[in-house]
Amino acid sequence: MKLNKNSFFSQILSFFKRRIVLFFLGSLVVMLIIMLLHLFDVLNSYIIQIINVSLVYVILAVSLNLINGFTGQFSIGHMGFAAVGAYTSATITTLLLKITPTSLPNYLIFIIALLLGGCLAGLTGFIIGFPSLRLKGDYLAIMTLGFGEIIRT
Repeated sequence: MKLNKNSFFSQILSFFKRRIVLFFLGSLVVMLIIMLLHLFDVLNSYIIQIINVSLVYVILAVSLNLINGFTGQFSIGHMGFAAVGAYTSATITTLLLKITPTSLPNYLIFIIALLLGGCLAGLTGFIIGFPSLRLKGDYLAIMTLGFGEIIRT
């Protein structure tokens, strides 16, 4: 039986064939499995920490693929921007825990710190990226490498 292109079932089938939907469904299944394993105490804190660090590096690899793979620009400053966001997030978390130890729940403090850290990393990226709009190739790599080294020291 051949499905009509405009039928309801063919539209649903074409929706689930899309790559992005499969990616998000796969990610959801992996997160549910990890949550269930943690719920039944199969995963200890060390394994959870390894999973968290691995997922952070996956995010950094995807951002590097976006810049190097899709746009063709050669940027080496990703770890510098990640360091700015991580340092900001950790500092804000520490300050909020000292100021309001009981009034805000921990997950809300984490979300606030994460959003502010991401915003500051984005602002830093804009400040570094605006002067380097005309740079390409090796010159962009040198500028972003310099930024990464400045942040590292």
